[in-house]
Amino acid sequence: MYSATSYSLFSVGDTFNDAGDQLISQTMVYPIDARDWQTGQWYDVYNGGGTNSTFKKYTSTANPPVSGMPSIWHNWVNICAPPTLTMDPGLITAKAFGGGPTNQSDCVLTNNSNSTAYYRLRVDTLDYNGSDPARDGLSAHAQAHKGYAVELTVPGTSNTCSTCEIGALNDLTIYTPISTPAGGGSFMVPLMSIPPEYAGENIDVDVFDPGDVNCTGNGCNTISIFEPDETTLAPLGPDGATWLGPSLDDQPTAIGTSDCAPSGDDGPGGKAVVVTQCDPNQVTNNTASKNLYNGTWVQFQIAVPPLYNPGTDPSYWYWYLSYTLTGAANASDTITATAGFDGSPLHLVNG
Repeated sequence: MYSATSYSLFSVGDTFNDAGDQLISQTMVYPIDARDWQTGQWYDVYNGGGTNSTFKKYTSTANPPVSGMPSIWHNWVNICAPPTLTMDPGLITAKAFGGGPTNQSDCVLTNNSNSTAYYRLRVDTLDYNGSDPARDGLSAHAQAHKGYAVELTVPGTSNTCSTCEIGALNDLTIYTPISTPAGGGSFMVPLMSIPPEYAGENIDVDVFDPGDVNCTGNGCNTISIFEPDETTLAPLGPDGATWLGPSLDDQPTAIGTSDCAPSGDDGPGGKAVVVTQCDPNQVTNNTASKNLYNGTWVQFQIAVPPLYNPGTDPSYWYWYLSYTLTGAANASDTITATAGFDGSPLHLVNG
């Protein structure tokens, strides 16, 4: 269940077609077993093998040049030019285009034109040894849960770049390791940027596998879409809110009162709010479970208002995904969200 992770950085000429992307660097990070990280001890999985329990142990006592955890552990790292670790057994390798080592100058993202410059970071989860994972369910193959954050900084400093933006091209995964007190709680994340030109159009927002929470009662967890003012619930289009099954190609089924839909219905003209906890329910995949959409896609068809006019500043074009828990609850939910202009290619909605 140990996984290596590959981080590939590209310069992008056309955001609609990645065939012309130019590789800048590719960094491979092999896994460690960090079970004893509190005492500064870790185990080399890569050189020990994916099924070998006697991994080489590194401690500041047994290996004096190795002081505590690797320098990339729970730290911000320049993924194009990562720091090296004394006596590193080969856990981190960074290569520039052509196969040579990277240097700091390779890793400075620049824009020498009057138009926006785009770069793409591709992240791949691989087997512990860096090979493509097989789909056989065996523990030797990649099944790890990897969470990470991304930021852009001014070269040579830790200051974030005020003129840069980070967004997802196709989909965005959100991890929700949160606990709420008796009064409940919620958080919002910017989901997609919709320019004014899309006034009166329909936008499809698809969310996969929401609702992995421990809470009491129907309706104790909801996901919602909000307009840029962060207070107005997004209106639903002609298709309303539907569930699809484990594939986006599955036929949609309307979400209604039997699925604890707020106000009785998530149909056309309703509001973009979906309850993830309901027992009993009519979701075929999960009728025996309170978690309606476990392993299932939920689709919101958002109707952008005809008079939608957020202004000319793109920072005010963002629509938000809200995740709400009522009452004391624990969530360890990983959800994936995609957004696209109904019936048109991807990337038309940036976010």
